[in-house]
Amino acid sequence: MDRKYDNNIEIVGKKAAGSSAFYFVGGVICAVLGVGCVVGFVYMASNIGDTAQLLPMFIVGVFILLCGIGLLCWGICIVAMPNDLVAVKGTTIILLKKNIEIKFFDIQSILPRRAHARGISYSFGTIVISLKGGGVHKQYWVANVENVANILNNKLRQHSS
Repeated sequence: MDRKYDNNIEIVGKKAAGSSAFYFVGGVICAVLGVGCVVGFVYMASNIGDTAQLLPMFIVGVFILLCGIGLLCWGICIVAMPNDLVAVKGTTIILLKKNIEIKFFDIQSILPRRAHARGISYSFGTIVISLKGGGVHKQYWVANVENVANILNNKLRQHSS
């Protein structure tokens, strides 16, 4: 669901489309494995009767199940995040998720950080905005993070000259 803005705001960064899919897939796999371990514990405990030997299996099953639920919740949080993340209004960069406005003359550098996993470099990532006063603002899950950083750096150069 996109929000409506006035005509002066230019949206330059949107949320990565498939970023939450990793968490949903991982959450489902962990939930299935966790339920399988717990059901296996119950089945084996009813047949063997000695639950002390099977207790580690139960504990691991519950842990994996809780990890799966946590991953699913994290995926839901990413899906609930607004689609528009970074905007420019005049001489100001707006991080829309956090409602932070940063003036161009306060910015020292704007850097993209692409997401990496197991040797794969994804097109989405994090925009890191360093301030002259020493502060840092980060916006995660930005699609085409290098293009967004280039657009912001070009606007920064235009307004600083």
